[in-house]
Amino acid sequence: MTDPPSRVTPEQARQQLQEAAARSLGSPRDGRLYAAFTVCAGVTMALGIVLLHLVSVTAAVVATAGAVVLLSAFLMWIGRTARTVPRRTRTLMQVGATASTVVMLMVVTPLLTMSSLDGTTSWPMVLAGAVAVAAPNLIAAVLIERSMATR
Repeated sequence: MTDPPSRVTPEQARQQLQEAAARSLGSPRDGRLYAAFTVCAGVTMALGIVLLHLVSVTAAVVATAGAVVLLSAFLMWIGRTARTVPRRTRTLMQVGATASTVVMLMVVTPLLTMSSLDGTTSWPMVLAGAVAVAAPNLIAAVLIERSMATR
C-alpha cells in the first residue's frame, strides 16, 4: 500500500519558494569567466579604434579579424568550460556589446574620421574615443561580477 501524499501548508510552500529563489544556479567562477570575456571584448574594440589611427587601414582590418577569431575561440572555450550561464549574464553581455558597437559605429568612428579629414585628430581624442567604446562592456562586466557577489 502507498502512503498518501503529504499536504504542504501555504506557509511551508512560501518558505520553499523563497529558499529556491535565493539559490543561484550560476557559480561565481562561471560569472568571472563571462565577465572576463566581456572585458576582453571591450578592450579589443577599443584597441581597434586606436589601431585605425596608428597603422594603415589594411593592417587594422587584419588585426581586427584576428581579434574577432580570438574572441570567438575564447567564447567557445567558455561555453565548454562554464557549467552554467548565471542569471542575467547573457543579457548583460549582449547589452554591453551592443552599446559598445553603437557608440563605436555611430559616434566615435564618424567623429574620428571627420577630424582626420581635416588633420585635427589628436591622441587624446583617439584615447577618449577608445574609452567611450570600451566603457559599456566594462560596465557590463562590473555588473556581472557584482551580481555574482550578491548571490
